[in-house]
Amino acid sequence: MKYRASSEIISYLAQFVSDQKLPLIEAVLNQRTRYLTVAIENVYQPHNASAILRSGDCFGIQDIHVIEDQCTYRVNPDIALGAAQWITLQRYTSTIDCLTALKKKGYQIAAFTLQPGPNTILDALPLTQKTVLLFGAEQTGLSQIAHEMADLYVHIPMVGFTRSLNVSVSAAIALHHLTQKLYQSNYTWQLTETEKQALTIEWLVKIIPRGKKILQHFLAEK
Repeated sequence: MKYRASSEIISYLAQFVSDQKLPLIEAVLNQRTRYLTVAIENVYQPHNASAILRSGDCFGIQDIHVIEDQCTYRVNPDIALGAAQWITLQRYTSTIDCLTALKKKGYQIAAFTLQPGPNTILDALPLTQKTVLLFGAEQTGLSQIAHEMADLYVHIPMVGFTRSLNVSVSAAIALHHLTQKLYQSNYTWQLTETEKQALTIEWLVKIIPRGKKILQHFLAEK
């Protein structure tokens, strides 16, 4: 659920959590980004998709976009380890709808693929604009429409006999590498103050027992 940003609401909810909780939320949000995001297309094994969510949270990615035109994704709690409650999960029923929406928001689509053709190695992936890391299904990879809508193809160099990685491993490697690159850049990758406030309220409501009712009561009195 989305909440309107308000320092007054945050101050009210803060009295229901320990003194350490609010500084922890602030520290996490200072490293959060929507400049870099992830989209997964028909990743049908719940443990792989949930591992991507977990990596996203670990590396400061706020939004994960899930395309479900062939299979429905369900969070595996044993793998995600609670990451789903801190991530903003966006669901789509078609690849076209997802990638079109992201392009309209100014994202370039970086498709991770083994398909032959001109491609960019991970180290050389440009981050001069907001970027979506697009990953496909375990066996078949990305669909043809995903390849057609991508702005560039990306691959992770490998030197062994096996030349493919598990999709969740690929995502974790890419996220670690690119977030470190982002942190060292001059790009405006951080969340806005309004976004930070809205997420602070959302997370506090989840942390506080009966948090939603407590907030509703507060708003009703305003």
